[in-house]
Amino acid sequence: MAQALAADVFACRCGSVQNPCVLRRPVSARPRCNSALAVLQCVTSRVAPARAGPGSKRRFTCSVGAQQRQDPVQQARTTQEQTTKLLAELLQAPDTAATARAHVDAIDEEFFMVSSTYLDMARQEGNKEVCTKLEQVLKIAMEEKQKTLRPEIQLLNNLMAATTVPERERVLNHDEAKTALVMNNGYFFGLLDRMISDVGRQPDNSRKKDVMDQLQQINKRTHAQRQSVNR
Repeated sequence: MAQALAADVFACRCGSVQNPCVLRRPVSARPRCNSALAVLQCVTSRVAPARAGPGSKRRFTCSVGAQQRQDPVQQARTTQEQTTKLLAELLQAPDTAATARAHVDAIDEEFFMVSSTYLDMARQEGNKEVCTKLEQVLKIAMEEKQKTLRPEIQLLNNLMAATTVPERERVLNHDEAKTALVMNNGYFFGLLDRMISDVGRQPDNSRKKDVMDQLQQINKRTHAQRQSVNR
């Protein structure tokens, strides 16, 4: 549950070291298919022929000029299609981690939001096999993306992924966490404040409340931790 929440609203998972993302509104176009398994099978059947040839990675990207020429609905649809193709390739890859590393720049906020939608669809259908495979792929994709993020973002991601107080304490007890709290003039806390503000602007629902409660708990605990580190 925590992983799905974070994938939906925690955009910093998808930031680069130099320029972490800010929270943007969710992709409005829900995958237009009655079956998550059917749409992924359909796309997967077309991925293999598209893989051959130089420059094949470009199928996951869209030039700035092309994006600017598209209306918002078409742009969202194009992003959804690109994300679905990447997700399909990860699902059928013999080495998921290696494939994720090869396309790490395309593993971004939209990727996790669209992928989470497919996961929700599979859960609603009761398709345990698809759910398990999607969860495994998203976990690996997140791990590979996490390696590219700056330490403060990694720390916030790890804290968001912690589902219990003991898990959160284990994260904070690592030396890397203690360092991340005080480095770069408190960048971590500026990041945390922005996330709280961004989530606060989202439409009210139960998921928003869960994430906001989690962020507030993290805010309280990390401020206490920073004070103890600075003593």
